[in-house]
Amino acid sequence: MIASFLNRDPEHGHDPLIHAFFASLGVPDFPGKNAPVLHPDPYGILAEGLKGGRDKQEAAMLVYLKRWYKSKAIKNCVWYNNHKEASDCHFGYWALETGMLTALNKLDDSSYRNLNFYPRDLVDYGKEQGWHQELREKLLAARAK
Repeated sequence: MIASFLNRDPEHGHDPLIHAFFASLGVPDFPGKNAPVLHPDPYGILAEGLKGGRDKQEAAMLVYLKRWYKSKAIKNCVWYNNHKEASDCHFGYWALETGMLTALNKLDDSSYRNLNFYPRDLVDYGKEQGWHQELREKLLAARAK
């Protein structure tokens, strides 16, 4: 089970965004719901958006994707600006969390699907394959044991 790989010790980084991811998968009691966001720029945008209904979530995705690559958290990543290097291994930048949340929460991505960093092809393919439903079902089955 995915949740077992994350540290559940309250002294080691609970985060409301991680809580929201697991809530989307059917684990509403995953720790971190009331913790502060570990990286408010840009993840606070998603954390706040996920507290509302679909309209609020979709609006948050749009703002988040426009902010994502410019944020302090991303600028500190080792791969930031990798596209400027003379390398054959750059494969693009993708805010994969937006794809996962869009699929799991059945959001309408029409307002942001053409923005940079949104993995629309991966989301479309995953939905076609039913991976988001399969993941949810497996997680709920594992919790029932």
